Amino acid sequence: MLQKPKILIIDSNLGVLDLLNEVVNTDREYSLFIESKKINAQDAVYAKKPDLILLCADSSVCLSTGEALLSLKECPPFVLMGKVFASERAAADIVKKFKPMDTITLPFELEEICQKIENDSMIAAGMIDELTELWKKPCFDFKLDRLMRKKTDGIFFCVSLNAYSFAANPSRPLQIQMAVFALKQRFPEALLGISGNIVLGFLPTDKPKKDFEKRINEVLSEMIEAAEKPVIFIPAGACESGDYGYSPEDMLLYADKAMEISGHEGKNRIKFYK
Repeated sequence: MLQKPKILIIDSNLGVLDLLNEVVNTDREYSLFIESKKINAQDAVYAKKPDLILLCADSSVCLSTGEALLSLKECPPFVLMGKVFASERAAADIVKKFKPMDTITLPFELEEICQKIENDSMIAAGMIDELTELWKKPCFDFKLDRLMRKKTDGIFFCVSLNAYSFAANPSRPLQIQMAVFALKQRFPEALLGISGNIVLGFLPTDKPKKDFEKRINEVLSEMIEAAEKPVIFIPAGACESGDYGYSPEDMLLYADKAMEISGHEGKNRIKFYK
């Protein structure tokens, strides 16, 4: 039986292995394995003797790992993936040391595809709320934390759906679904989750908060219309990520305080914590 060609992937994003198996290795013609750390990659070369190395060229860490492999006696040929950090002199100097067989330019964004794979895995693990189809809080927290580690500017907000508990027509589950649908329609680019009856959201944006306030207040009006009677108020609070050191805990704390103030005012307007 012929042995499958073995390919070592050097990439810090483990989702790339799933990606390549899904879009390239669909018939499992190749034996793929992935490493990112120098010592692990060196061990993999010695033990598994790969025929080819796919090296992520847009990561200085991966380039450094690849550079370490060049010193091995039996180093397989390299194929560089992605865009080289030409603007970083150190990374560019490392790249010059390679004699790659070829350079792959992928016709899609790796991060986008890997995100889809991650989402599919989380959905399969039951991390989606059945009624609203929003991320459950543990999953929302995980995704938000990753955005904050990248110092992503934007607006964190929370909207209380508790008022729907007292509205008799239409049914409460339907009201909540209509309210969440309105949020999804107006903020398709936002990360949305749910905790109890509170919708949590983060909108990556560098626009003035007035733009967000206008959009969210229009949504609140639509959400109120979902409850025919009695008249209800929907409190909502928000804060800007950069004002709180990109801390998910602090953003939740102060957006929640702002939501409480919004509820006391009873004007169906979002309140920013100041």
